[in-house]
Amino acid sequence: MKKKIVRAVALVLVCSMMVLPVSAAEMTEEAVNAVGGEVIELSEEESLYDFPYVDVDENEWFALEAYVMYETGLMMGKDTEHFAPYEPLARAQFAMIIWRTVGEPDIPYDEIFPDVPDGTWYTRAVLAAYGLNIITGYSDTGYFGPSDYITREQMATMMYRLAITAELDVSARSDFGNFVDGESVSSFAQDAMSWAVARGIITGKDSGTRLDPQGSTSRAETAVILTRFFLSYGE
Repeated sequence: MKKKIVRAVALVLVCSMMVLPVSAAEMTEEAVNAVGGEVIELSEEESLYDFPYVDVDENEWFALEAYVMYETGLMMGKDTEHFAPYEPLARAQFAMIIWRTVGEPDIPYDEIFPDVPDGTWYTRAVLAAYGLNIITGYSDTGYFGPSDYITREQMATMMYRLAITAELDVSARSDFGNFVDGESVSSFAQDAMSWAVARGIITGKDSGTRLDPQGSTSRAETAVILTRFFLSYGE
């Protein structure tokens, strides 16, 4: 028996076309059309996801998205064999994803955040995202918090700013009336979360009932959210 699946290369192509700076108009027609996917047939013995992670089964709910991240190089594994899907993602790690998305610019060091010294693996990423107004740090302390786990509303806010930097349409809005914790979204994240929900980038937990805005985001969830972001602007 054979199974039909949608070629992940369609997603990879969309992701590769999103390297910034770029506007929505600059996405080629071929890339946009590729989002529809090409249906191919594989035997039961074949696998679409040709990556080295031993902790990602191809039937996992995040397998396709983890493959997209691997193929585009936007999100690396914890080591060469482990994706660590259920580990929470740190703010510095998400800054690295942003940095790769914007083309890995080489930024001279400037002491913007007291907790981002020169020479760390995330220094250039944080400074680049700061220079693009994607990262602002904590308003009450002036720190970035590189090792803090990134929350869902923080991730939505950074992606919202990323979309603005890319000159993408960020006008979509949705209220939080369908979520039992909608009123707990922080004031700084209201527009971003509304946009992310409207575009289907962030969906609710617990059968769609909770936004969990202050909850941490696992690496698997991050891969899914990022892929939804790229697809949202590829359709």
